[in-house]
Amino acid sequence: MTERSIAMPLKCVLTDREKLERGERAAEIEMKINVEEEEYREVRKEYREKLKGLKAERYLLLDEIRNGEERPVECTVREDYARDMVMVVRNDTGEVVEERPMTAEDRQQRLAV
Repeated sequence: MTERSIAMPLKCVLTDREKLERGERAAEIEMKINVEEEEYREVRKEYREKLKGLKAERYLLLDEIRNGEERPVECTVREDYARDMVMVVRNDTGEVVEERPMTAEDRQQRLAV
């Protein structure tokens, strides 16, 4: 019969010193986990804000594609005293964009001139 030595992983009761070492290491790892999780939350928050801004810009662009863009356009105000009407006309297209009855203030402006 022959014999030889081998090492097998078997359950063993830890010594107080081994328990202390492992507990200290677990505490170090816990602190590192907390730091990493906090950094992760901060980075996630930053990216959430970036994405929020990009999504808002995308929404505005798509809305402009669907509905057109509102921007300043040169217009002429035409006061038709015979009809007692005020019209606002786009200079670029000639389209009447607003038509309303004259107010007392509109009529007063004519007298002041």
